[in-house]
Amino acid sequence: MTPDRFATLLDAYGADPARWPPGERDAALAHAAATPAAAALLDAARRLDALIDRLPADAPAPDLARLAALAAATAQEPADNVVALRPRATRPRPAATWARAAALAAAGICGLIVGMGNVGELTTHNTANASVLELYDAGVVEEIGW
Repeated sequence: MTPDRFATLLDAYGADPARWPPGERDAALAHAAATPAAAALLDAARRLDALIDRLPADAPAPDLARLAALAAATAQEPADNVVALRPRATRPRPAATWARAAALAAAGICGLIVGMGNVGELTTHNTANASVLELYDAGVVEEIGW
């Protein structure tokens, strides 16, 4: 018997072991005797059952027809000038479309500028820091000074 199953038994059937399923009754009683937390749950369930037993059994059921009539009589009529809400269009607004397009264009231009900056760096070689293979690939063999 797990603590969760024991709590489920108490919630579903109450604290009276006679109402518990016969196949789980012995395991639940043994769990309650062995576990202080389960014993506390069983005690709380017994107190709840005692409170429920004190309720009057002959309490009148609510008159549903009268309750429905009362609800219908006090219901408000919809106003004539209220516009019904429509679901929002799934197509984006033109302003949002232009903003997205402008952001994409700006990102492309920034990428182009950064890329062009690297091209200038490749054409002017710093022979002091370049390796021999980089200089050979760039066609700057004459500057090596062998």
